[in-house]
Amino acid sequence: MENLNFKIVRLDQGHMVHSFDCDDIDLNDFLRNDSLKQQEQLFGVTYLLQDQQRTAAFFTLINDKIKLEEGQSRNYWNTQIGKNIPYNKRRKDYPAVKLGRLGVQKELKNMGIGTMILRYLKNWFGTNSKTGCRFLTVDAYTQSISFYQKNGFKYLTDKDQKKNTRLLYFDLGTVCR
Repeated sequence: MENLNFKIVRLDQGHMVHSFDCDDIDLNDFLRNDSLKQQEQLFGVTYLLQDQQRTAAFFTLINDKIKLEEGQSRNYWNTQIGKNIPYNKRRKDYPAVKLGRLGVQKELKNMGIGTMILRYLKNWFGTNSKTGCRFLTVDAYTQSISFYQKNGFKYLTDKDQKKNTRLLYFDLGTVCR
């Protein structure tokens, strides 16, 4: 990746995002027309990854939770996830943060920026925990699933196999150890 000096800033009215284009009409429209409205309603917070010249990427975070019944099976959670959680602390749901949107400027795609953002989020919520949050989740478009899997995300369920998006999760507990 070229040597860029990025900073992450919370989106506000003063940011110009009209020139941002990630080659996805839905993501571009969200950033330009819905992200601030969503923020004002306390439904999500959008952050921009910027250097001196442009907005390189954006991502939106939303509070979430993983319900035990959403997963592959109760046995899956007990053997794969629950083994890392003391028995007396196991729950029927677990705190999570959802990556609601992620877009990278089209000229900067395939340069590791998306992976850099995911590493930042894993560190922010895992190592430097700002709140009680065990998992990072995403409803990934089919074309993005391999990207998330390369970054350690796993399928939460098989129930959404035939849908346009798949629910994936990353266990932030693996970052803390």
